[in-house]
Amino acid sequence: MRPLAYLMLSFVLLGLVSFTPRTHAQSDCDPVSGDAQGQATGPATFVTTVNLVVGGQPLTATSTATLLEQRQAGDGAIQATTSHVFEISGSSDGDGQCEAGENCFTTLDRAVVSPTDTSGPFRLNSHLEIISGNGAYADTCGRLVSHGFVNFGAPIPTVEWRTKGRNCDCAP
Repeated sequence: MRPLAYLMLSFVLLGLVSFTPRTHAQSDCDPVSGDAQGQATGPATFVTTVNLVVGGQPLTATSTATLLEQRQAGDGAIQATTSHVFEISGSSDGDGQCEAGENCFTTLDRAVVSPTDTSGPFRLNSHLEIISGNGAYADTCGRLVSHGFVNFGAPIPTVEWRTKGRNCDCAP
């Protein structure tokens, strides 16, 4: 049961979701790429340090992922709905909340965690939909795709992933 709970936490970190995107002009979007490493902080949460490049600008963020829902799929895989809060360093307190006055954004995600040939590590594949933000990200929307691994065999489960996507200005 414990590994399953941590697996679901991983899903929170990375999601595979399809939402109706807000309308935005293609030219108002910046490419996003990055990588993250972190660990479980509870049965349904992971915290990672994320090195991002947004529109050519390097940023560091703290990402808090929360498992919202999970279900078994075939071959030992788990499908999950998760949410991430990305708090940009230097402007946020890193408490896992996207609050007024902080540069931060929140995603709603769909993830699939699949077993590997080795006991402990699982593959993580997620689609993250940016649904809200504050500060410099107040009018943001966009999508990220992340791939990585969650190691449920570690004494404290760990996660590492890479992401690519876009961040758009979706001001009304």
